[in-house]
Amino acid sequence: MSRTLIDIFLSVRYVSNRDTEARAKTYVDYFAKTHEGWMKMIEKHFPHHKNLPMPAFHDRAMETAKQFKGHEWTGLRGQTKIMAFEEDSYEIDAKGQPVKQEFDYDVPYWWTSQYVHATIASLAEHEIEPGRVFRVRSQTRRDTERGYDALFNTAIFLHKIFICAFRGMNSDLPEDLMIELGELVRRFAAAKPRRRSSAES
Repeated sequence: MSRTLIDIFLSVRYVSNRDTEARAKTYVDYFAKTHEGWMKMIEKHFPHHKNLPMPAFHDRAMETAKQFKGHEWTGLRGQTKIMAFEEDSYEIDAKGQPVKQEFDYDVPYWWTSQYVHATIASLAEHEIEPGRVFRVRSQTRRDTERGYDALFNTAIFLHKIFICAFRGMNSDLPEDLMIELGELVRRFAAAKPRRRSSAES
């Protein structure tokens, strides 16, 4: 579930990075595409409800929806990667190059996606050896480790969301909040139990 925060972070960063007013408007206007989607579903699955009362914004939303051709609010195919790899307008790395969120896309976004899409990798806590009776949550220690990872993701991406959101409002994150969020991240990182080696098990 913490992957949702990564999605939010990448969107907030993209909006605040450049052309903020236009990008923010596009993000809000995408609601019209969602409204259009509901209209199509009603027409398909509930055809006998064609005369449902429409909200006051219906006509405007249906017109606005025409500007979106796909299912990405940015209008860019593969928008998550594009948002992550866009060069930062604010930060540079140790080599003086604009920062990208390549690591966040390659590692935590990809890893947490395994749980969102319920791939076999997300079922490790239920695995058993061939021939043994199946038991739900037979490997609960693995879930405990993922719990710490999810808390760490939550802390770190809330921190990043706040930074980018304040940038989008032409402001800096207040120092006391920056310190508090940084301390929260450090506490979560320190609290994660150290994985025992096979010799210790």
